[in-house]
Amino acid sequence: MLALLAGLALVGCRPHATAAAYEVQGSLEGPYRVDRVVDGDTLRLVVPAGTRGATGANRTSLPVRLIGVDTPETKKPGEAVQPYGPEAAAYLTELLAGREVYLELDLTPYDRYERLLAYVYYPDAGGEWVTEDGRRYAQVNLAVAQSGLAQSMTIQPNSRYSGLYVAAVRAARAAERGMWAGATATGPGDCPTSGVFFSEYVEGSGNNKALEVHNATGATVDLACLRVEMYFNGAATPGFSVVLVGELPPGAAFVLWHEGAGADLRAAVESLPFSQRSGFGWFNGDDAVVLVGPDGALDRIGTVGVEPAGGHWGREVRTKDRTLRRAAGVTTGDPEAYSPFDPAAEWVEYPRDTFDGLGLR
Repeated sequence: MLALLAGLALVGCRPHATAAAYEVQGSLEGPYRVDRVVDGDTLRLVVPAGTRGATGANRTSLPVRLIGVDTPETKKPGEAVQPYGPEAAAYLTELLAGREVYLELDLTPYDRYERLLAYVYYPDAGGEWVTEDGRRYAQVNLAVAQSGLAQSMTIQPNSRYSGLYVAAVRAARAAERGMWAGATATGPGDCPTSGVFFSEYVEGSGNNKALEVHNATGATVDLACLRVEMYFNGAATPGFSVVLVGELPPGAAFVLWHEGAGADLRAAVESLPFSQRSGFGWFNGDDAVVLVGPDGALDRIGTVGVEPAGGHWGREVRTKDRTLRRAAGVTTGDPEAYSPFDPAAEWVEYPRDTFDGLGLR
């Protein structure tokens, strides 16, 4: 465990048998006083001057991003406040009011914005989380996932409790809590094992990147059963994974797009009935992308564990600086994620930054 500061109190190290629901898998660092809540998944803590990532006049205010959850935006420059963003921020503010918190880190401690990435806890005699020495805590990340005001979001390698957050968000959605109020909950039978596949791929300039997913099953699909995994630079394990959100009717298309996309791509997707945006690092033309369902891979673009020559997959049809659309006759995905991949077999190539077909499969 990476210690943030010298002289911290460390609580717990290894999991052990307990009657509590969950075991803290790493050491807890703290306590820290909460400075303020930024939004539903970010807070600031008071730390000693000079701590990495700390800002303010004396560099004593450290931004901390909750691992594994993503709430609607309220503070993103140049963007409107998203629905349920204020509610998520208010929930976190109330949850942390007057508390001191402890932090558990994962493998990567900071993000590209120099925010500390952490699992956040506060002491709670009735808490479901227990450390090796028997102290009990409540975990803020899981509480936010359970609130119905967040989506689950896994960014590798920080995935220690990702399964808990995915399950918590699905349960909140089924119970129609928070932003899921009025949503129609679907049962396990609507988790597809085939018939859902990538139908469009955009690898354009800058962050103009998007993936279209088509539902050819004949039934409404619970997208929470699905995730998109991105494998960077020939890696055999995903560097980024995002769980999809919502329901997709039969015959409809869903678009996952990069939140840093340019104005033209944003204009093409923001009004679509079934879409989701996501930030952080995305694929390039030489990275593999896999659509994963409850029983494993449903479809892929590229080959997991392989980095192709030339910075792209394919010769006649290429994945770099191109938009690809699945051929009209394709009605199912290619789940063989470790087999050789040639996009010319099932994909039609269009020029870079072609967006006019997104959501229309």
